[in-house]
Amino acid sequence: FPSHDKSPLATKTLYVDSVIGNDATTYANCSKTNPWRSIDRAVWGSTSYASQNASQAAQAGDVVFVASGTYWANGSTTLDSESKWRVALNPVNSGTQNNEICFVGVGNVYIRLNANIRGPMIDAFNRNYIIWKNFIIDDYYGGSASDFGPVAFAANSNFCQLLNCEVIGHAGSYYHGYATFEGNYRLVGLEDAHDCLIKNNRIRQARNTDNTVGTQSCGRILTYDCNRNIYENNTFDDCGVAIFVKGVHAPKTQVNTIIRNNYIDNCRYGIRVISGDDTSIYQNIITNAQGADGTGIWIGFGDALRSKWINNTIVNCPRGIVLQDDGLAGGLSQVELHNNLISDCDYAIY
Repeated sequence: FPSHDKSPLATKTLYVDSVIGNDATTYANCSKTNPWRSIDRAVWGSTSYASQNASQAAQAGDVVFVASGTYWANGSTTLDSESKWRVALNPVNSGTQNNEICFVGVGNVYIRLNANIRGPMIDAFNRNYIIWKNFIIDDYYGGSASDFGPVAFAANSNFCQLLNCEVIGHAGSYYHGYATFEGNYRLVGLEDAHDCLIKNNRIRQARNTDNTVGTQSCGRILTYDCNRNIYENNTFDDCGVAIFVKGVHAPKTQVNTIIRNNYIDNCRYGIRVISGDDTSIYQNIITNAQGADGTGIWIGFGDALRSKWINNTIVNCPRGIVLQDDGLAGGLSQVELHNNLISDCDYAIY
């Protein structure tokens, strides 16, 4: 484990090791030489998803170091219309400003779900100030429920972060034999999540159920009802759409998204904004869009008011930039495009 200097307000440094750990260890006694065995124990304060214990779980200000290895997590076994919200490793506690709960993988840390556990693997449902850093999440070994995916920030989750992770989607099958789906399949899904940061991740392979390149609803990052989120320095490849700022459920809003410095390759669509007012999209590189309608940047159809698209590079895409106004009030009003470089495309502006 690395050393970690805690701030004066921080609580404690905790440890998880699948080889030498013991989940019977109390919160007070958890240490580098006496770690827990499972991530479940650190997240829930117990090894039971149904019987969580907040006083025995990671607290605001704690850092949880997870030793390299493969961790098979438990979670909800109920499969119904609410399954997409039941994040398996959803911390029982929230962090606070400047005292986040931070889970850090040390080396290659693989998170997978045991059989009969359905829904997202990690992140935050109705939790604030949660950070996941340096984990490998492979949905082939999970089993996402319909209309979401393996990583979820949802239900008024605020100030959460996904950093330095690799997120891999299904390619038409699951390890446990579950039926796959493709509608709104999101490797990193955000819904009613605000002021979040998705940074320095590799996000790949959001495919159709027949293992072909995904449609626009097979997204790496796909959002609804999100405000002031930042998506930066991520690498995307092999999926339907890399970043999709999609819908709004009134009276909620989706505003002030920042999408910058991402590299997108071998996707059907690069960045699409349907409903996202005051969005800023700049200095992204998008290459090799797939399919006859493959597109680098796709703006509109809902409201993308006052969005700014600046200094992006688009190479080898059938359609460089698509502008689409649905004819409703607002539409593409005050959209700005400046200094974008478009090369080797059938259409620069479509």
